Amino acid sequence: GLRLTSEVEGTDPARSTPLSATGITMSGSAIANLGTNSVITVTGKTAGEGAYGLSIYDNSKVIADHLTLTVTSPLEARAIGVSILSTAASAKTGSTIDFGLGSIVTAKGYAIKGLSAGGTNSKIIGDSLQVSAEGERSTGVQVDDYWTIDLGVGSQVAVKGNLATGINVYSTNNALF
Repeated sequence: GLRLTSEVEGTDPARSTPLSATGITMSGSAIANLGTNSVITVTGKTAGEGAYGLSIYDNSKVIADHLTLTVTSPLEARAIGVSILSTAASAKTGSTIDFGLGSIVTAKGYAIKGLSAGGTNSKIIGDSLQVSAEGERSTGVQVDDYWTIDLGVGSQVAVKGNLATGINVYSTNNALF
């Protein structure tokens, strides 16, 4: 079956400005089927910039089963395991991430988020999904403005660190935990 392995390190000694590192970015109604047992590993190497596992925008869709996504960023740099946003142009349909069964999202760093959802009419779906966020001011799941998050059966959210929060839900949402 389909399987993706992606390893990204965000560093470029030839540049004077810091870089962020992103495993996969999608927009413009793109569809990606990552298959079963795909692995995405992203390591931010520069303080002040972040690391992102999946960044999904504008009506895009990601489908995966047993995905292992790990994002690590140095002190004072944010890390987001999964960021899903919708702009005004895509407000009618939004984006979707379907983690299927048994996916694992791990984010480590400062002020990090395991899953971050903001925008309109988008969805994050998964069964037996494990979300782990570790670091000072970390958040396991953050949901803003008109989102649907369905963590299904057997999912777990774990956070570790000073001022850590398991789940933040803001504004009008359909959060099913």
